[in-house]
Amino acid sequence: KVNLLQGAYINKACNLLINDQKSFHHLLDKTFAGKTPQVNAESVALLFKRFNPAQAANEKVLRVLQNLAASYSSLDSKWKGLANLLCLDPGWRIL
Repeated sequence: KVNLLQGAYINKACNLLINDQKSFHHLLDKTFAGKTPQVNAESVALLFKRFNPAQAANEKVLRVLQNLAASYSSLDSKWKGLANLLCLDPGWRIL
């Protein structure tokens, strides 16, 4: 269960990760081995795994994430939107 203060810190950390170009591109480089791919089921699954190492995304989740990414215009904004959503998701906080 996330309390209000913890939620605020997580929100701030996710915003810093996504809005700082250097940290955002480091995330992409680590996830995709230096090449930023188009958004597809395989690439979305890799990003999902980066934030949720203990579980794999099912087909429905991947489809929803791909549909969300389609609402953004540039490739960078697609990955920023997905990374922000996955960062804010409490499912990855396994520690």
